[in-house]
Amino acid sequence: MSSVFTINIEKPGITEIIGVYSTKEEAKKRAKEYKKEQKDITFKENKKETKEKRTILYTDKEGSNMITLNEVQSNVYKEKEKPKKKKELSPYMIYAKENRERIVKEHPKASFVEIARITGKEWAELKKEKKKVS
Repeated sequence: MSSVFTINIEKPGITEIIGVYSTKEEAKKRAKEYKKEQKDITFKENKKETKEKRTILYTDKEGSNMITLNEVQSNVYKEKEKPKKKKELSPYMIYAKENRERIVKEHPKASFVEIARITGKEWAELKKEKKKVS
């Protein structure tokens, strides 16, 4: 699991995520930019660490508005992995796929388990040469 860093603006009763960043440095840079963009609130530097992996970077004079940096353990934000290649079907699975429809027609009242047993029995009775061709 990897860490990501969120920058939040915390106002009385409201927490708003400003952004999610892969490094702490990126997050701090964005927090500094956000502080400058705010016209109605004057923030001062704070840098107070809390127990919940949360750093209060900036607060206003009253302390009711804060810009915080939060470290979040998450695998949601990591780069997407490339899809794995599917394995090739085994000769038995190819045989079962090709013959399932025929077996179901021959045994219309058979359950899924019964169909699987019949397929397995037919496969076992096939000669080795035909198993390789299938």
